[in-house]
Amino acid sequence: MSIINERDFPLLPSQVAKRRLVMKHGATTRNANRSRVPGSGATLNDLPDELILQVLSYLPGIDVDRFQISTLLSISLANRRLYRIVIGKVYTTYNSHFYEPYLFLRTMVSNPLLAEMVQSVDISYGKWAHHERVRYKPTAQDKKIIKEGMRTLAMPGWKNLATNCNENLMGIETLHDAVLMHIPNIASLIVRDDTRSNHRCPSWADLISKVSSGTISGRMHGFEHLQSLNVDIRSSNLSQLAPLFRLQSLRFLTLREIIEYGQRKERKVSELQRLIPPACNNLEELNLEHTFYSMGVLGVLLASPRQLKSFRYDVTLDHLDEPHTSTEVGDANLSTVLHQQEGSVENLEIFCDAQVEEKTRGRIHLHDSLKGFTSLQCLTCPLSTLTSGSSFVERLPPSLLNFRTTIRRCTGDQECLGALEHVAAHYRTHVPLLKEIRIVAPQSTMDTHDWKRLIMSFSETSITFVVEKEEEYGGFSDDWRDDSSDSSRSSDEVDLYSDVEEDD
Repeated sequence: MSIINERDFPLLPSQVAKRRLVMKHGATTRNANRSRVPGSGATLNDLPDELILQVLSYLPGIDVDRFQISTLLSISLANRRLYRIVIGKVYTTYNSHFYEPYLFLRTMVSNPLLAEMVQSVDISYGKWAHHERVRYKPTAQDKKIIKEGMRTLAMPGWKNLATNCNENLMGIETLHDAVLMHIPNIASLIVRDDTRSNHRCPSWADLISKVSSGTISGRMHGFEHLQSLNVDIRSSNLSQLAPLFRLQSLRFLTLREIIEYGQRKERKVSELQRLIPPACNNLEELNLEHTFYSMGVLGVLLASPRQLKSFRYDVTLDHLDEPHTSTEVGDANLSTVLHQQEGSVENLEIFCDAQVEEKTRGRIHLHDSLKGFTSLQCLTCPLSTLTSGSSFVERLPPSLLNFRTTIRRCTGDQECLGALEHVAAHYRTHVPLLKEIRIVAPQSTMDTHDWKRLIMSFSETSITFVVEKEEEYGGFSDDWRDDSSDSSRSSDEVDLYSDVEEDD
């Protein structure tokens, strides 16, 4: 009798695909599995694809996720099956740190089947990006391959593009633009550039916007599979990247240090609204990191998704000039502009430091009622951006599951801790689904604040109450995105129930 069955151990995806193929050709699974001599031991070849990839990641000197290309390519030569598995993994992602762009472009042009495997692209520009790399000098045969590849796209100006790619001193941006043209299934794009220069529209952004809008004709794909875009370019501004907001396939967008300089406030908002009209995209997650926008500009961005599910706004003034922040706050506040997405937002993360609060005159707050945010499950923000010290639990939506906050230095956050006692007393009425409250506090607050009263308040509730010491860099830690309540606590967390018997 069989001990292991498919009900307890369902087939992995690769095994399911293999079984379908076998049944399609009229063979039985039992006969199809007789690939080795009876009585012989199992080999690597007998494992499903997923387990082979897992085994490869543990071998000495190999890390599949860090692109150990030469080693992986050597393994791929062992047999046809390993070639199929390894090559599929190798070409899933293009990272400019590991690949020579000209050679990768040549491969994409020469082998369209490999080009179709590429789904993720990670590109770094800048003065010091890959400065140690010796640039490849193309041969006459290489140049012919690239030229024919560009001809196949039938785009206007393809001859000039091919010439620029084949020049000995070709620009790295030109090569990466050409790579993007030849990978039709790209789903994720990360672009970094720490160059501080005159603001200009990146060529890759111009390419995506023109092709997706039909401005450029030809046989090139239209980036119809691009779902995730992460942009960290200090030499660009929001108006130059605005066409990306109209890309219908896009679901996740992160903009880091993308600023918005320009004309008078009224004119700037009006012009941006023309570029990014309301309900023009299908974004589900919008992250604005290490930047600052006036409330008018922020309102335009938040009005653009049809149904936004997650919004993260990490505000800083470190890289902005004083004249561009002191006069552009506006009369509205963050609560007002967020209400445009109140029916769909499930995750909301807001962070700003003491300097931001002072310069923006406290406009970055959520003091208004959040009752209308009927889908909100996770709220992350400093305490004083949510309350001025009085109760706030009655302004929270009943759908809330997790509340996370950080106690910032030189702010009124610590004085607002008392408001959490009101949450413990009235959560059943206002937030009956609340499961966890997590606080990140600096060492000074950990040492000086009397936590006993709060601990006692929550010990009689069903809410998990956790306090942990702030990391040196401050702010929210990335692991807060994991909502699992079963995760182990760090050694720096306060053991809130060591002296209190937990309520059954």
